[in-house]
Amino acid sequence: MISTSRMDKAPLPFLLFSLILLLSCTAIDGNTITPTQFIRDPQTLTSSGEIYKLGFFSPANSTNRYVGIWYNKVSVQTIVWVANRDNPLKDFSGVLRIAKDGNLVLLDGGGIVLWTTNVSNIPVNNSIAELLDSGNFVLQQVSDKRILWQSFEEPMDTFLPTMKVGANIRTGKTIVITSWKAESNPSTGNFFSGLELIGTPQIVIWNGSQRHWRSGPWNNRIFIGVSTMYSVYLDGFYIIRDALEDAVYMTFNYFNQSSFTRYVLDHSGELFGERWDEGGNGWYRFFSTRDNDDCDAYGKCGPFGTCNILDSPICSCLRGFKPKSEDEWSKGNWSGGCVRKTELQCERNRNSTISISNAGEKEDGFLKLEMMKVPDFAYWTAPKSVKECGQECLKNCSCLAYSYDNGVGCMIWGQTLVDIQKFSKGAGVDLHIRVAHSELVMNKALLPFSLFSLTLLLSLYKHCSAIDNTTVTLTQYITDPKTVTSSGEKFKLGFFSPGNSTNRYVGIWSNKVPGQTIVWVANRNNPLKDSSGVLRIANNGNLVVLDGRGVVLWTTNVSNIASSNSTAELLDSGNLVLRQVSDQRVLWQSFEDPTDTFLPTMMIGANRRTGKTRQLTSWNSKSDPSTGIFTAGIELTNIPQAVIWNNGSQRHWRSGPWNNRIFIGIPTLYSVYLDGFYIDRDALEDTVYMTFNYFNRSSFSRYVLNHRGELIGQRWDEGGNGWYQFWSTKDNDECDVYSKCGPYGSCNILDSPICSCLRGFTPKSDDEWSEGNWSGGCVRKTELQCQKNKNSTSSSGSNEAEKPDGFLKLENMKVPDFAYWKPPKDVKECEQECLKNCSCLAYSYDSGVGCMIWGRTLVDIQKFSKAVVDLHIRVAHSELGMLELIFILKFLWIAFSQDSCKKEMEISLFNIDNNVYEESSDSNMLGDNPDLKIFKFEQLAVATNHFGGASKLGEGGFGSVYKGKFTDGQEIAVKRLSKGSGQGLEEFKNEVLVISKLQHRNLVRLFGCCVEGEEKMLIYEYMPNKSLDAFLFDSTKRALLDWNKRFQIIEGISRGILYLHRDSRLRVIHRDLKASNILLDEELNPKISDFGMARIFGGNEMQANTKRVVGTYGYMSPEYAMEGRFSEKSDVFSFGVLLLEIVSGRRNSSFYHHELSLSLLGYAWQLWSENKTKSLIDPMLLSKPFFELEILRCIHVGLLCVQEFAKDRPTISITLSMLTSEITTLPTPKQPAFVVKGVSSDSNSSQKRHKSGSVNNVTITNLESR
Repeated sequence: MISTSRMDKAPLPFLLFSLILLLSCTAIDGNTITPTQFIRDPQTLTSSGEIYKLGFFSPANSTNRYVGIWYNKVSVQTIVWVANRDNPLKDFSGVLRIAKDGNLVLLDGGGIVLWTTNVSNIPVNNSIAELLDSGNFVLQQVSDKRILWQSFEEPMDTFLPTMKVGANIRTGKTIVITSWKAESNPSTGNFFSGLELIGTPQIVIWNGSQRHWRSGPWNNRIFIGVSTMYSVYLDGFYIIRDALEDAVYMTFNYFNQSSFTRYVLDHSGELFGERWDEGGNGWYRFFSTRDNDDCDAYGKCGPFGTCNILDSPICSCLRGFKPKSEDEWSKGNWSGGCVRKTELQCERNRNSTISISNAGEKEDGFLKLEMMKVPDFAYWTAPKSVKECGQECLKNCSCLAYSYDNGVGCMIWGQTLVDIQKFSKGAGVDLHIRVAHSELVMNKALLPFSLFSLTLLLSLYKHCSAIDNTTVTLTQYITDPKTVTSSGEKFKLGFFSPGNSTNRYVGIWSNKVPGQTIVWVANRNNPLKDSSGVLRIANNGNLVVLDGRGVVLWTTNVSNIASSNSTAELLDSGNLVLRQVSDQRVLWQSFEDPTDTFLPTMMIGANRRTGKTRQLTSWNSKSDPSTGIFTAGIELTNIPQAVIWNNGSQRHWRSGPWNNRIFIGIPTLYSVYLDGFYIDRDALEDTVYMTFNYFNRSSFSRYVLNHRGELIGQRWDEGGNGWYQFWSTKDNDECDVYSKCGPYGSCNILDSPICSCLRGFTPKSDDEWSEGNWSGGCVRKTELQCQKNKNSTSSSGSNEAEKPDGFLKLENMKVPDFAYWKPPKDVKECEQECLKNCSCLAYSYDSGVGCMIWGRTLVDIQKFSKAVVDLHIRVAHSELGMLELIFILKFLWIAFSQDSCKKEMEISLFNIDNNVYEESSDSNMLGDNPDLKIFKFEQLAVATNHFGGASKLGEGGFGSVYKGKFTDGQEIAVKRLSKGSGQGLEEFKNEVLVISKLQHRNLVRLFGCCVEGEEKMLIYEYMPNKSLDAFLFDSTKRALLDWNKRFQIIEGISRGILYLHRDSRLRVIHRDLKASNILLDEELNPKISDFGMARIFGGNEMQANTKRVVGTYGYMSPEYAMEGRFSEKSDVFSFGVLLLEIVSGRRNSSFYHHELSLSLLGYAWQLWSENKTKSLIDPMLLSKPFFELEILRCIHVGLLCVQEFAKDRPTISITLSMLTSEITTLPTPKQPAFVVKGVSSDSNSSQKRHKSGSVNNVTITNLESR
């Protein structure tokens, strides 16, 4: 639309002249300027949706003319951008047009250029300028729509939705907003505002070079120094990071885009947010950098001073400090700030020449200040908890304060603390300031940290220029088997053959990891059949793979590359980049065409505008990198989540919604600023991408989508022990399978069975449910009232007296799939939004996501043990009443049932010493696991034929084990504790505590327990083949264990241990792994049992000590047997002994080499040293020589596991990778412990031996050391 500005008081002749001039102009499109279409003053352009206008204007009280952009539908002309702000027109002769060089120019009547976009090398007649509905004025290349220039990259005083401010560190280009000079003068003012990237990003307003105001650090959701800030996904601020360009930008958008919102930096240096009142009342101000009045002035209270707008005076010194000048302070001049009252002890130690003088003085500590705006110049560091952060600060004498925020991570300060505020109403974060011990005593706030000395290591980004062997050019190419290496020697590019294949591929792999770990493949679907391949730049500028005949097997396939104007470079990120030589523009990159591996700074997601997606795609098999059936990417419907698809469209796994910090369906996900995952959104390009990076870049991390559809996170162990798996989409085993329990079903890996219906629902088919087929899901027990009202034909019928529906709260849930985002800003508003809509079946509220509601079948729900989010499901009112009744009955039952087994459990069974079970010994454990059944003594007596001798499977130090059979035919094993066995009671309590929380295919399954009077029993699944030792050490039965079966047992045991150490919700050290504690089912699959001696470790606990050493000599690690120290490596040692037993068929505890007095470990070591390892192999396994290499590999791994020192042993995850050949090169083992047979007998501890028994692996300890 073209319009003429209205000038009410203009003389008639002038109006007539203007009209004639307007009619004489060429008709132009409503929102574009082309080489043949331009605008003269007073013509305008209007965006396609009629939201913005572009044209000529004069500010109030000025006759100067400018080209600017303003709101079209706001009654008051509100300017948001000015072109010629520093070079105004003096009359109405201005013309805005496309010049011959393709640039947009503003000319005066004399043809003088007053302003230009100033872009180089635009092809002739190949540019067009368009005013968009976002308020962005864009100069585009006609041929490919590439943006050449945009007003959003040259903002004035106004920050609009989807506009970006920030910086490109590589090019040095910054985007800031700059104030007007005065209210009537749009020329460049004194104040400018942008994103400061030193440390953690924050918004700063500068007055010239002087800091005027700052926002405090960004925590992936809000700036923590802005007390009133509200921001959730799709509704507020977010930060975009581009690792390839080394750029960081801030932008914002709001869900309700019908009302105009803007931020303005005015000529006085105030940044304020305004929203247009559609009722016609003008601009409504909802935020200002002066909300806290004087306290918002930068450094108002000087160094070590804090400002509180509610105090009088507003400035005070931090605790432990006093005014630098009492006189100035009393006059209200606080700029001089404060000084420390008492010198820090660590400073005295550092300054003292005689160390003994301060020996009696106590160490410094920290005072905690709550709800603070943290000081300026925070330094980000890696610790992952507030405790670790405090320790990091305390051990460095230069650290004056620290703070921890879940979204930022750990912040420390090493210089003067300045610009601090005290907030109210729960805003801000806790700030811990370092003070002398005397100050702590005065404030009664001593923190329990110890003082260590440490120098912080600062990591600097290095921008290294490319060297010859990092690039492929038109004249430099690589032939098989040559390679290209990135400048920092982190990655290689070249030809390879995977696994057992002879095909040749071009790929990228890590250079510093032994063996080829492929991260990207070029010609994955078109392999070379020989070694004749060449990777080069073709004449058309593309990167191509050619075979020996010159046939193109793969190409980057980019159009319109200028002749001899491209080069390919392998970067240290693992990204292969094809660039245009002339301007270094990226034409193509391997990171935009990934295969199965997700590397740091790679981006996965989609561009909605172009429809282009970036996804991971699995290999077809371990040895075949061609496109597999699984894909993984970001699903962009409403709220982003990561999804794995099977065969393109079938959902296989999902992460749950993104909350600006983590995916809330992954309870173990850790992510803070600069250390973890983040999502970049670009509203202009309409793109959403997920990427990740880690602060510790010295260790190589990756995520791989394997051919089985499992996405795994791996980190390379720098000690040379291979890949350590730290995360997997199968961490929760079967519960991670998409929709395992069907519609309205919930999965809990700690329950048995794992599936249950949501409260208020019942299985759709009881028969299928009882058979373990849960795919049909559940149906509602009682129809919703609002649904009955909707279906009723009479509004005054029978439903009148019925009460409305309500919501049941389910805690710690993975929310259902297909969430719909809504704008309510708290959980109460979210509930009201759902309740007023009969189609809304559930809602959930997360502070990072906002309000989520569901209007379709609830599917793919999980119950977690860790705190995640609450899910509120809609049920009929009668179900709410039923729930209240259940709570009342449960309370009465616990309170008054004197003979109840469950009551005894709660009162006595879990009364465990708190210093041993610090994190897990709560008396509500059964409440978390309601499917742990409580059996009656009479029921078990009948099942075991009254515990008759014929039913006994075995016995040990703590009692006997019996076989039983219930009336429904189910077979069980009952472990009956000996009466009066105090030691056995403690192991019994421990076993219930541990195993009731665990579930894995290679762990024995606990059905329930019984506690009546002196009777205490555990009920397990029955294992018909008893334990491994019954087969392995029996000359007749051992023949049934061929190598395939033995390796299956080895792998199963290792996977069970891996679950205990890494993949379960608890970290469990078994402490008694041995052949008699490995049960075998009907198919000889192994199941680890006997958890009576197991220990639960806390999240950061790596090692523990005990004065009570329990276990079995011969399987115990030396550090445990001799010093009582145990860790994950203790179980690895036991597994190594077990591995050597399985391979040799010999029992370690009874092995004796008469000539040399060697144990089994010593004998294995001697054979290894003499290169006679084959002699250790069980002769029964040598009938099939093609297994020999695999068996020898297992012996090698076994010797690595039994090395004397724990630090030398691999973790169980690395051990498993070694066994399955994922790690091809094995380190040389060092001498094992207990080489000589008599070691254990020399111990000072008295030893009591019990007869060894294979008793269905229910804890019977063979040896105890006291």
